[in-house]
Amino acid sequence: MIKVLVTGGSGYLGRHVVKRLLYHGKDVEEVRTLARSGDGIVKLLSMCGDVKRLVPLIGDIRNDGVVAMAMDGIDAVIHLAAMKYIDLAEMNPEECVSVNIDGTRNLLNFAVGKRFVAMSTDKAVEAISCYGASKLIMEKLVLSEGGIVVRSGNIIGSTGSVIELWNQQRKAGQKITVRDSDMTRFFTTVEDLAKYIVDIAFTGDTGRVHIASQLVIRIDDLAKAYLELRGGGKIQYTGMIAGERKHEILYGDNEDAISAIGYNRSDEGIPMPVQEIKEWLARVI
Repeated sequence: MIKVLVTGGSGYLGRHVVKRLLYHGKDVEEVRTLARSGDGIVKLLSMCGDVKRLVPLIGDIRNDGVVAMAMDGIDAVIHLAAMKYIDLAEMNPEECVSVNIDGTRNLLNFAVGKRFVAMSTDKAVEAISCYGASKLIMEKLVLSEGGIVVRSGNIIGSTGSVIELWNQQRKAGQKITVRDSDMTRFFTTVEDLAKYIVDIAFTGDTGRVHIASQLVIRIDDLAKAYLELRGGGKIQYTGMIAGERKHEILYGDNEDAISAIGYNRSDEGIPMPVQEIKEWLARVI
């Protein structure tokens, strides 16, 4: 029987990972979470129900005392806590570095001898943004300590995602915004990614980057499918922001990564047709 700490357990992905550990994780005695969001903890408790094996803690991964308490008696760590918004990271680089790099290093200092899995992003590959660069360094830190990195593209419908933005824009009677009509992205569902993370936490090779299966979607096609599902509307093209690129990369050509797909660039994959995106969205949002 093992005890698992999930940082960022109150977030969108974190809540699903915690729930999967509680209900599908083999031999999991206790799931402890560490997060700063009280509202997120309330959502987590509501989602998971009255489970005695869930121990939610509120605190910051940069705080030595909090981390020492959260890590006491823990066998494995799934590290999801991060500052993840590209535009906010560009405007607040010190906070991005503090959370994503210093916070991870602090966790690793207390996690000696424990299995350590950290969540990363395709933005870390050939990074051009502050967020991506912080995640690249985070990966290097984790791998240097014999940990495991799980790297993924976008999670459809996650907090702060384009779907959430479009919902807000439609509610305000506005056009939905797309930055570039040719932009492609990797996507996965939160359920698929949560399952992959938990599986890797128990069975994945240490010292390696693991990449789950991803779908390739043109953002313009995603917007069209979304509007068809929502009963119509118009698209406004706004141009790309600082730190953003038109296509994403899941792993480098010379990188020692374990990938579930045979291509590493989103512009090399075959984008889903609009009708398939529409059917997929109807199931997941």
